[in-house]
Parts: sequence; structure tokens; C-alpha cells
Amino acid sequence: MPVLDGIGATRRLTAEHPGVAIVVLTTHVDDNSVLDALRAGARSYLTKDADRTDIARALQAAAGGLTVFDPRVHDMLLAAAAAPAKPEPCRPAPPDGLTHREVEILGLIARG
Repeated sequence: MPVLDGIGATRRLTAEHPGVAIVVLTTHVDDNSVLDALRAGARSYLTKDADRTDIARALQAAAGGLTVFDPRVHDMLLAAAAAPAKPEPCRPAPPDGLTHREVEILGLIARG
């Protein structure tokens, strides 16, 4: 697409026509592409190796408010959802009874 990529087109279409159901048909199956499309408002996500039956099913489902994913995308999303959450790094307690905010301000003062 020479002027706007699929994600941009999806964002624009959903912003200008909130009732529209977008079905993405692409070659990309990586995490970022799928998540960017869904965040932009795509209802369904298929790869270009989908046959016409799959595409017709996805279009009908999207028009009915349902979602259809390519099997590889579906597996990827399930694996990502099942993955354990990354623990947040533990911040050590500030010295001498200071709060974290006080330590932050002292650091800013030290940097000028």
C-alpha cells in the first residue's frame, strides 16, 4: 500500500467508521504485527494462504461481531496468554529512611 500501511488503514477506518469490521489479510504472523492490527481495531486476522472459504467465513463472522484468526495466529495468541508474566524488578529500599521519591529528587539535584 503506497500511502498508508494496513495498520494505519485499519486505524483510520475504525476511527472514521466505528461500525466497520476489519478483516486483516496479510503475510505477517509475528507477535507485533498481530497485536498492532488488533490494537488498531481489526476484528479478524488471516494469512494470505487462507482459502476463499476461510476468507468468506471470516467476513461473515466479522459482520456478525465475531472474530476469526488464522490457526497459527490463534496458537501464538494462546501461547502468549499462557506464558507466565514477567516479574517486575524488585527495587531495594532507599537508605536512611528516605522514600523512593526523595531518592529520585536527590538524583535529579545531583544531575543539576
